[in-house]
Amino acid sequence: MTRILTAALVTTLLGGSAFAQDAVPEAAPMPAPEPAPAPAPAPAPLADPAPMTPVDVSPPAAAPSADTGLKISMFADSYYNWSTTKNTDAAGMPSGQPAHRAYNRYNGFGLSFLGADIVYDTEKFGATASLRFGPSVPIFYAADKGLTGIDNITQAYVTYKPTSALAIDFGQFSTIYGAEVAESWKNLNYTRGGLYYAMQPFWHTGVRAKYSITDELSLTAMVVNGVNSEIDVGKERPSIGVQAAYAKDNVAVLLGYLGNLDPDNNVGGDAYFDHFVDLVATAGFGNVSLVFNGDYAKADDAQFYGASLAARLGLTDELGIAARVEYLGDPDGLIWVTEAGENNVITATG
Repeated sequence: MTRILTAALVTTLLGGSAFAQDAVPEAAPMPAPEPAPAPAPAPAPLADPAPMTPVDVSPPAAAPSADTGLKISMFADSYYNWSTTKNTDAAGMPSGQPAHRAYNRYNGFGLSFLGADIVYDTEKFGATASLRFGPSVPIFYAADKGLTGIDNITQAYVTYKPTSALAIDFGQFSTIYGAEVAESWKNLNYTRGGLYYAMQPFWHTGVRAKYSITDELSLTAMVVNGVNSEIDVGKERPSIGVQAAYAKDNVAVLLGYLGNLDPDNNVGGDAYFDHFVDLVATAGFGNVSLVFNGDYAKADDAQFYGASLAARLGLTDELGIAARVEYLGDPDGLIWVTEAGENNVITATG
């Protein structure tokens, strides 16, 4: 049993207008590609960041200003963790909680993230940078990214808007799949689920385009270096991703697919699977929010899948209670094998 007490501080400094692209559900990732740990995040986020909708990992929006078009926001995230299970490694040193746990792995007080989001926006062009510091950064990447120069960068991309309905991003950006993201306050629970951390992408490098067909319906497509990869480590065949998002009133549904064009690059490369399907559905009824997320992935003849259902009851504008239950299945052992020798995990979080 784990009890968690958290405190998060978010401070926004405005130096002009803000730019926030239409929400992309950021969920987060599978294991990082170099080296490929297990389980590693599959990179975490298009929808409004309100609790009842898929979270948007893009920097928060602010009222546009004709002065500079620049917005800077900062946050600090820390926690206290106490567990009845004291995990240690072979040398008797603390080893943290199970690998499907994301950022609150160690007992006692801890800093999770110190972050800054910088967004510059004009009518046709924009630029976004998300910087993260702290002990959760190597957990996010499941690797030391210092040699490649992105160890403190989770997003860095430029945007071109040829029309009011079309936006094109080029660079490194958060994934469009999943219902949870690394930023704790954008989720119903402080902790992130195993579905987010072990089975979903966190980020991509490539080009992404979003087109708003109507006020309710939008389509997103991207061509990227597989999953959680800043370089192409395969045969220079990219992965192709698409997503349809429909949102009306307090209901939203997002259906996405990511396919690997290099079938020899799904294990040990930067793809991790041949096919990946992601479904997110959210609904809000007064002060009650519901979020469902389901995933299925296939690599050669192996597969893994999972589903998560979360609910939140808002007690006041600032206070609420939430719960999440998950089932994660890995029948072919692509991600993990539990101590009992079974390849499935059930989690419950309050």
